[in-house]
Amino acid sequence: MEQLIDRIILTKDEQAMLDFLSLFEKDMDVLSRYMRMPKEDAIQWLKLGMMEIVLQHKTKTENNGCLIESQRR
Repeated sequence: MEQLIDRIILTKDEQAMLDFLSLFEKDMDVLSRYMRMPKEDAIQWLKLGMMEIVLQHKTKTENNGCLIESQRR
């Protein structure tokens, strides 16, 4: 999984992102059943959330062994 995340962040590999999301496909399907919106919308919302988490990892930098999130909001 770390290799996929590295490919997503470093090379902006779209196939790596699709492969990463496919790892959680069954979980997203189950979770979408409990969301009060159409199933397709719920799954897309969950995918977007996963993508944001992975891409936010990019905004973190290593500083003396500690991860510090950059403040760009």
